[in-house]
Amino acid sequence: MKPYHIRRQEKSMEKEEIFSIIKEKTHVTLSMCCNEEPYLVTVNYAFDRDSFYFHCANEGKKLDFLKKNNKIYGQILDDRGYITGECNYNYATVQFTGEASFLESEEEKYYALALMIDQLEADPEKVKKEMLSRNLSGVTIIKTLTLSCPPIKQNLQRLRYVPLQNFCREL
Repeated sequence: MKPYHIRRQEKSMEKEEIFSIIKEKTHVTLSMCCNEEPYLVTVNYAFDRDSFYFHCANEGKKLDFLKKNNKIYGQILDDRGYITGECNYNYATVQFTGEASFLESEEEKYYALALMIDQLEADPEKVKKEMLSRNLSGVTIIKTLTLSCPPIKQNLQRLRYVPLQNFCREL
């Protein structure tokens, strides 16, 4: 599918702002589709270069959908609050498309869980010591390779959707 252009150029973000939102926020809302049925779920995540990681139980609706169709669309919301007196709301979103895959090896699972704990916990070492000493066979870790993200400001005249991998390397 051909990406849409951003209609209001002033709404585009610099890549530093995109990564600031990704790094500061803790939840992403993912949309999925299976057999023409949509499904929307919000999960906590960790981010590393060009991939998002999230975990879930070994069975459930998310897994059923992703096993049949691994394409996802994600959105991270930066809620900046209601603008009093203007009947308006201030927010920014980072949206992306991606393909989900299931991590199989214990090493990959430990890496992803440690990353999540580091990014989400106030005292990560204590939590990692407890959580990562367990058998991870009861946990499914999903890695979402990000294929594209929102327009970034190149200059005032041109905006483009870019693969997240292409400008991760530039930061």
